[in-house]
Amino acid sequence: MVGTNNLRSNLSDVFSEKQLSQIVKSSVGEGGKVIDGYVKPVADGIAGFLGDHFKVTLEVQVSGQVTCLHLFVKRLPVNNKPKAEFIDSQHFFRRERLIFELFEEFEDVGDPNPWNVKAYLYSDSMLVLPDLDIQGYRSRHHLDTFDLPHATVTITSIARFHATFANYETKNILNGRSEYNFYKQHEHLLNEPTFKDCPWLRAAAKCISDILNTFSAKYVGLPELENSIVKLFIEACDSLTVVKDGFNVLIHKDLWANNIMFKYEDCNPNNAVIIDYQCIRYSAPTFDVMTFLYLTTSKSFRQQHETGIFEHYYTIFSKHLNENTKLRLKRIGYNWEEFLKSCENSRMFGIFQALGICPYILLDPKTAAATFDDPETFQKHNFEDRSAPLIRYARTCNVYRERLVELSEEFVERYLLKK
Repeated sequence: MVGTNNLRSNLSDVFSEKQLSQIVKSSVGEGGKVIDGYVKPVADGIAGFLGDHFKVTLEVQVSGQVTCLHLFVKRLPVNNKPKAEFIDSQHFFRRERLIFELFEEFEDVGDPNPWNVKAYLYSDSMLVLPDLDIQGYRSRHHLDTFDLPHATVTITSIARFHATFANYETKNILNGRSEYNFYKQHEHLLNEPTFKDCPWLRAAAKCISDILNTFSAKYVGLPELENSIVKLFIEACDSLTVVKDGFNVLIHKDLWANNIMFKYEDCNPNNAVIIDYQCIRYSAPTFDVMTFLYLTTSKSFRQQHETGIFEHYYTIFSKHLNENTKLRLKRIGYNWEEFLKSCENSRMFGIFQALGICPYILLDPKTAAATFDDPETFQKHNFEDRSAPLIRYARTCNVYRERLVELSEEFVERYLLKK
């Protein structure tokens, strides 16, 4: 059975013959033949919330020699129909298919350390990548906040991603395509129904209100707290939009610890690869900067290093722009001062994004699976009321509780008390 650790597994439970042929052709070229294969889950529990995740090893014969292909596979869930229907309705795999199509067109910006990884196969229901673990990449523990070295190499890769896309857009505009508009071309995929006044958002607001009322020594018992948070969450969602007559790029929008993998030299991170593009949007690049900071760093880190991270991002971003893109940004008035203003405009969404998904992603994989991957409770815990199981977990995990309370209190301080 697929998913049984360390046992021979039937590859047909994961791949069709056509998919296997495409994977082998993409990786070793023509003439490769699969002679054996093994499948196991990525984690004992949930490895990610928008699909089923596997590690696959293929033994492939090429010109009489046997080689091993180590794969990471993500596909639509097969045992949780409500979750699969939700993922499909939100176009998560279709968005990721779009980004991997773009990767085929992006020009290399000249840095030997990659910020992304090419796929062997991508479709509306499946993604197959090389297993980066085999290449020496590692992700941080989901509860650990980033220190300065990890934050610096990550923001470097984010800046390179944005610059590469900006150069891609410039190239299309200059190639006699004055009518070119990336957003209009892909608007059907880049409008996300979740980030508006909807049941998921209201359940998120209730959860944060209950967390504060249960654990905060500062803001317990604030009147109309839940309703106030709902209104602020909607305001934050409304801020994530295409900047009219301004600078927009394709943003990742989901830059939490599991979606960033690091390579190390002498125990120090020297490169970060960004993965999992299911939540891409089209807006100001600073939304990625701020969501990354609030999803992965502590308040004390941001107070000490935020300005330095901004400066580093802008330096790397500018360095990787080609001359035509620099001229385009100059014409629309995008400079250091505008970047800083945009960072502040993006901050509210950055905190909201962290408050919306940290209650999920900071859970240990087994608890996450039991809470959010059960078909019987999927609808309730995602779209009605998730507070009870998360508060129970917060009572047992100090780091989980402290990170949620810190984010919640900062949001209230910045956007509720000031109003």
